[in-house]
Amino acid sequence: MAESSKANGNGNGFYDKEEEEEEEEEVKLKQKKRTVDDSLPEVLNRIASAILFPEPGDDGSVIRRIKVSVADNAPLLPEASRNSARDVLLWSRGGTPLRALFVISVRINDSIELYFFDLFIEWRFLTV
Repeated sequence: MAESSKANGNGNGFYDKEEEEEEEEEVKLKQKKRTVDDSLPEVLNRIASAILFPEPGDDGSVIRRIKVSVADNAPLLPEASRNSARDVLLWSRGGTPLRALFVISVRINDSIELYFFDLFIEWRFLTV
């Protein structure tokens, strides 16, 4: 038997589990469609713009905007990261060997910087 709940699209005021499942499937399909071509900068930009520049009708707090933005876009981050990595790989393969060497040297430089940053942070906490 259906339970009384908030009004829904069927107009009778009763909770319809099948209708809710269909809505969830539609949301998942929309998210899958968005992940096809999204790169990492696009997803990060979408997260930041939803937090910093709310829509005119949205009068929620900053915490609420952060929660909503992250909830909507965080599932897209792994696919966007893979897309960006694939784009860099295709870009480096499409050029001369110097281009591939450039990609490798940037990656090594980033690794070294992160390593020393981590050492600095540990040293700061150990000396306090």
